[in-house]
Amino acid sequence: MLKACREWSEGQGAVETRLEVMVFNPAAKNLYQRHGFCVQSHTMSCFHDK
Repeated sequence: MLKACREWSEGQGAVETRLEVMVFNPAAKNLYQRHGFCVQSHTMSCFHDK
């Protein structure tokens, strides 16, 4: 599926494919890294009590 997504997006003229993976999901992170994805940034959040 990742390969098909990349091939389709390249065929549409995309120069980059991005995805989001949660920090608590190392299995997904490892899968994506095996398919050539690398960490580009980190998004941080803070939940506020209401």
